[in-house]
Amino acid sequence: RVLIAHLECLDPATQAKVAGRVAALAADNLAERDTATKGLRSLGPLAEKSIRDAVDKATDAEVKSRLQELLKR
Repeated sequence: RVLIAHLECLDPATQAKVAGRVAALAADNLAERDTATKGLRSLGPLAEKSIRDAVDKATDAEVKSRLQELLKR
């Protein structure tokens, strides 16, 4: 019998990129928020854990909504 486990770990540079994009979701500028959303979407499953953590910490309704929408895809 064989068990295969797949574990994805973000390198520090990617973690910083995800954190920056999550922070940009709260920007005053709509274009900046949209760019951050697209950037997070482009990372795909790689950013899922960070996005889930950010949803739990989010206090801004729009940020929380955008993050939850990203998790649906």
